[in-house]
Amino acid sequence: KAEEEARRAAEEAASRKAAEEEAKRIAAEAEAKRIAAKDEAVRRKAEVAKRRADELAQSKAQRREGRKALRLRREREREKDDAHSGMETLLEQRRQAEEEFRREEERRAAEEEAAKAAELAKQQEETAAMRVPGDWRISMSDALVTEGLARGSATVAKLASGTVVKVLEVADGENGGRIRARLKEPKGWISLYYPQAKLHYATRLSSSDVLSSCPRGYRVILEADVPDWDQYGRSNNFKVDSADLCAADCNSRSDCKSFEWSPSSKVCNLNKVSEPDRATPFLDYIF
Repeated sequence: KAEEEARRAAEEAASRKAAEEEAKRIAAEAEAKRIAAKDEAVRRKAEVAKRRADELAQSKAQRREGRKALRLRREREREKDDAHSGMETLLEQRRQAEEEFRREEERRAAEEEAAKAAELAKQQEETAAMRVPGDWRISMSDALVTEGLARGSATVAKLASGTVVKVLEVADGENGGRIRARLKEPKGWISLYYPQAKLHYATRLSSSDVLSSCPRGYRVILEADVPDWDQYGRSNNFKVDSADLCAADCNSRSDCKSFEWSPSSKVCNLNKVSEPDRATPFLDYIF
């Protein structure tokens, strides 16, 4: 019994000792965890402080860069404003110079137009007598008859010097201000006068011009014609060099009452009637 009690006492003592050691171990672990937690808290606090310090430094650097960029931008804007102001001044000066040049050009153009108008009026006044339709005599060899008003139009005929033509219309040509005329026959246009060279291509025939060349015993009817050719059957084959010769041939025939003669073709047509059948001449034939 005494041994049993001694054994129990020893077991209880061992159990208490083990419990005390376990308590110490647990306490030591708890202290180690507390110290580790404290160190971790200190470390995290240091990291937070460092991050905040870095963020603050970065923010300050960004604000510093922003102020620098703003300053540079404002300087550029001022330079741009100065340059724009200078450019506006230059543009205004250029605009004024261009406006002055435009006004000078307009004045010069107006003076040139006035001079041209005055010259044209002078030419028209000087050539008024040349702008009258009627009978005209070609005064140059191989005068060109063209299809249109423009002198470069296709040539439709050439007229010999001395040919008398009927002018229906007179107009100003496009080539050097030539006076051009539209003919009845041959149909087309010829030049009458070249003002720049004072050159006459044809002269207008007055009644006195025609009458002065009329053979003795005859009178001239300007606007007249007897249709068809020579009434003695010679068609248009009988030619003489002058109206006097044509009149002489008519005088040799007792029944010849009138004649027509062309200064250009020299054709002489004799008629057995004394009056024309129509009041329109044929080509340059003189009745």
